[in-house]
Amino acid sequence: MYYNENTIIYYKGSFIKAVEAKGNPYDQSLQYGYAVFEGIRAYDTKNGTRIFKAKEHYDRLKFSAGVIAMPYTYDNDELTEITYEVLRRNNLKNAYIRPLVSCTPNMSLTKGKDIANPIGSILSTAMMLEYLSMDEEAALVREAVAWLLNAKFVTKDIDPINYYFTSTIGDLVSDYVADRLPNDMNRSNIELRKSTLI
Repeated sequence: MYYNENTIIYYKGSFIKAVEAKGNPYDQSLQYGYAVFEGIRAYDTKNGTRIFKAKEHYDRLKFSAGVIAMPYTYDNDELTEITYEVLRRNNLKNAYIRPLVSCTPNMSLTKGKDIANPIGSILSTAMMLEYLSMDEEAALVREAVAWLLNAKFVTKDIDPINYYFTSTIGDLVSDYVADRLPNDMNRSNIELRKSTLI
């Protein structure tokens, strides 16, 4: 069975029928493919249904989200229990499970709220610069992001206690890049004003 009109999923904090799930056409995951997922198997064993390496799969899901600086606020043990409940509600013993972490509309693109991690948007600037054959400038942006993460300059979604505002993250990257541009590099080529990054 793949799914049908009675399939139950866990979506936005609730168990609902899959056919009742509603998405937003402006969701970052739909618009830009900004999401992470796992493919997990569950098997019918003599001890009941067992999810194969649930901890490892959910740890990898969390790691994947971190790599692209996507907010991940879930507890992996709780996700494992939720997954078992989804299996139970669908009366599934052997199953393929596809947890998906997606992003809200306008994540990192709405200035002034200071609630979303801007690293994904900042890295997209590096990709755009590479596309424009501005490899040195792109390398500076990537270097700035690496410095930022290594120095633990993160937003509230990553560390709810020791965090910096979105605007501060943008300012830090902008200042880092501006301070390292060689004198012979045309500064007008790299439009990394603070408002561009946040």
